[in-house]
This record gives sequence, structure tokens and C-alpha cells, in this order.
Amino acid sequence: MKLLRKYVRTFVRKILGESYVSHSFEPTVGDRVMNTNPGCKHHGSEGVVMNIDDLPNGMGKVVTYVVTNNGPTFRVGKTLIKTMDQLSPWERLV
Repeated sequence: MKLLRKYVRTFVRKILGESYVSHSFEPTVGDRVMNTNPGCKHHGSEGVVMNIDDLPNGMGKVVTYVVTNNGPTFRVGKTLIKTMDQLSPWERLV
């Protein structure tokens, strides 16, 4: 299913001739999130949302979060910035 979504996003980008970062939920400051993108080196990182910023030209949003767990490429307290399509609400995954 995730692979199919990747192909659909790529197809839509080609049609539109631009990049757009899609997302199915929008967290708010203080929400807990988890990186669910298996292709990302920070996959599995969990954290608390500190900030949400718009990308240029309305192409989506990025989330800044402080990591609350340890992994091979991330540690507690590290600040990460990810596009929303890489994140899911942490509570739904537990």
C-alpha cells in the first residue's frame, strides 16, 4: 500500500509539473508523532511537535519535533524536521 501511494504521488507530481507534499493528518504543537517512512534514516523516531511551517508556494508543510526515543540515527532530545507525509500520529500506532 505504501509503495502504491509513492507511485500515485509521483504520477500526480508529473501531471501537475510540481512537487506537493501530501498528508492525511495535520498535527498541532504538542501532539506526538512517529516517522513511518521506511526510506528515511530517522524511520521509527517518535517525538513531540514543536513547530509546523508552510513550504513555499503552498507545496505542503513541514513538522519540527523533538525526539523522545533512541534509534540507530537519532537520540532523545534531537530536533528533526520532516514533511508531513513521513509522519503519523503516534497514539494510533501504539
